[in-house]
Amino acid sequence: MIIRREQKSALAERQRRAQCDLARDYLRAELRDLVADLGDDALFEHCRESMEIGLAFGLSDHRSVVWLAAMRVLIHPRFHEHPRLRALLADPRVPPEARIDHVLAEATELDFHEAAIVGPGIPLAES
Repeated sequence: MIIRREQKSALAERQRRAQCDLARDYLRAELRDLVADLGDDALFEHCRESMEIGLAFGLSDHRSVVWLAAMRVLIHPRFHEHPRLRALLADPRVPPEARIDHVLAEATELDFHEAAIVGPGIPLAES
């Protein structure tokens, strides 16, 4: 059996959609009050964006997508742009499947506090 490029692409898209559906369901269940104002389409798009952010850091497992989506709700939609958090998420010495635990072990309360105010023109102290 030969699987064509189009078939692989369609399968990959279905897998990404299923992963986003699961992440959306998790956010609805665990962060109910914080995502209550978002419709299903908006929350799905939030999860898809979180997946794309994760892929940019080499993170593709379900746990990473859910964690990134939740942190983008709990901390800030662009928390990953904080210099120290970005460095921890991209650390090439840490395997991608271990980077979330690496961030949780190495990031400080100040890192997360600063990440909560990430925005245009807001300078961040380098940690």
